[in-house]
Amino acid sequence: MALFLNSKFRFIAYIVIGFVLIIISTLFAAATLPLLINDFTYQGQRGYEAGGVIGMQLGLIGMVLTVLIIEVFRTKSDSN
Repeated sequence: MALFLNSKFRFIAYIVIGFVLIIISTLFAAATLPLLINDFTYQGQRGYEAGGVIGMQLGLIGMVLTVLIIEVFRTKSDSN
């Protein structure tokens, strides 16, 4: 795993991880938030669309944080 993270193709893994996080969080938020909150609206959207919008935003934040955490751990392991 450490060898792969030091290769020049590690960004392909970041893209795959990012898309998977976005898709999972979008589907999860779109399916659960309208069921948990009655009359759920977000940014002018209602119901499942609003859950999808907030899920996509959470997925993007999760993707950025995941890549940052991986890069921090990779640079720490390189310095040791």
